[in-house]
Amino acid sequence: MALREQLIAYAMKYQGEYGKIQKAIEREERWEKCEVDCDVITILDDAYPRQLHRLTDPPFVLFYIGEQRLLKERSAAIVEGLRLWREMYGNDRFRIKGALCDRIRDGDGN
Repeated sequence: MALREQLIAYAMKYQGEYGKIQKAIEREERWEKCEVDCDVITILDDAYPRQLHRLTDPPFVLFYIGEQRLLKERSAAIVEGLRLWREMYGNDRFRIKGALCDRIRDGDGN
């Protein structure tokens, strides 16, 4: 549970930037638990979509609103969810959503 909370804290701090999060993990950087106003799935969770593991640098954390079961149906469900997040909270809330949309659109990791 602590590693999951740690990933969420780093994702918030580094706005989802894979390399920065990876370095923070390697350095065992100090972190504090973050409160988020949405649902969260980390790369450690069973619910993490299998298709995202194929990406070169899969997101450590997915922030979402909606039905988790849709993540297993199609990648498009993830993109739509991220677009909704962007519309609801603005472009600068979490950069992870835009980066993930771009990587799925461009076929990174396929």
